[in-house]
Amino acid sequence: MKDADGHHVEVVGLDGILRDISVVRMNVDNYEEAYEILISHGFRNTRGEDIIQEKSAKSAMMVAPSGFQIMLIQHLKK
Repeated sequence: MKDADGHHVEVVGLDGILRDISVVRMNVDNYEEAYEILISHGFRNTRGEDIIQEKSAKSAMMVAPSGFQIMLIQHLKK
């Protein structure tokens, strides 16, 4: 879904997730810089040091000590 200002809301269903969760997706131009900023503010990567690397993007699910979650993603331009 997209509002008049261009902000997106995605609603997805995932197998194996037993409850609803809210995640903010943060699209960035510099993945490494954004990752380090989040780490310095107490976030941790839910996959340890692993990142999800695909042809078109790299990403990681980051979670704050409070439980707030951010999907950090950089779309790779060709």
